[in-house]
Amino acid sequence: MACNPITPTGDRLYDSGWVAFTSIDTTNALGVGEPVKDEALTLTSVMDGTEQAGYIQQIQVRETASSSANIKKPDLIVLLYTDSAPTTPTLNTVYNGSTTNLIGTFTVTEADYKRVSDTVWQATITPAYAFRTGTAATASNLYAVVLSNESTPVTFAASAGIALRVWTKLGG
Repeated sequence: MACNPITPTGDRLYDSGWVAFTSIDTTNALGVGEPVKDEALTLTSVMDGTEQAGYIQQIQVRETASSSANIKKPDLIVLLYTDSAPTTPTLNTVYNGSTTNLIGTFTVTEADYKRVSDTVWQATITPAYAFRTGTAATASNLYAVVLSNESTPVTFAASAGIALRVWTKLGG
């Protein structure tokens, strides 16, 4: 019996590892839809390749700062894309990214954060969201844009940092 090459033969768990923004916007008060950084993160090798069925098992966001007083635990929107990086967001501007290659929009709320240490808080969401990778050679990667979802604008401290980690599972 021939095996369909786009049908997974079993479950496999992938971890992007922590991928941090080079820095985040600490100048502007960020409102709903404004990016934390004018960059899209590349999460490498989180799937096997093209046209694979999979699940977003878990998304983690880690906020760091120089002191506990500088931790914000912001509500965030994480946009995940396949195939290629989306349009780069512009600081202090509501992001109106393309829906091309968009596989999902995920929200992180203040209630999702847990204290790791005085200067590190980590949010974990488990969407178990089904998706299919694209057709490009880079389909084993995901790309993320992270936006503020704060109705009251938030300003990060100069020492603040944001990192993202995504767990995916191959399988249908």
